[in-house]
Amino acid sequence: MPFDAVLFDFSGTLFHVESAAAAVAASLGPDFAEWGPKLKHAGAINGSDTPDELPDHLADVWERRDLSHEAHKAAYSGLSVHAGLSPEQAELVYARGTTAQAWHPYADTAPVLHRLHDQRVPVAVVSNIGWDPRPVIEAYGLADYLPV
Repeated sequence: MPFDAVLFDFSGTLFHVESAAAAVAASLGPDFAEWGPKLKHAGAINGSDTPDELPDHLADVWERRDLSHEAHKAAYSGLSVHAGLSPEQAELVYARGTTAQAWHPYADTAPVLHRLHDQRVPVAVVSNIGWDPRPVIEAYGLADYLPV
């Protein structure tokens, strides 16, 4: 056996998130799809980079965003409100980003996990994502292969 075990990150390794436009359209309706790029640029949506402009009142929670679900939600929702959404809209957009519908396994995710399982190579997800990814993993039938 060439490996003792394999550790995977969740986002960008096993799963990818839908586009910002798709996330906003799914959570707020198709008339809001144009908000996707604006929210992504503001760092306010899953898949965003660090925002170019980080408001002072969100700096601390942004630094802690991956340490707890509460901080993650406060950072991303706060940036959505800063970008112009209402708190209710920001909540809907944030909630969408933590659902199985917003995340998709890469084409090679399941085959690689199956092969590692067949070869009895232990695997685990080690990620700094700020919310529980297990429902997403379970939705795609991969929970038996990915202890979190």
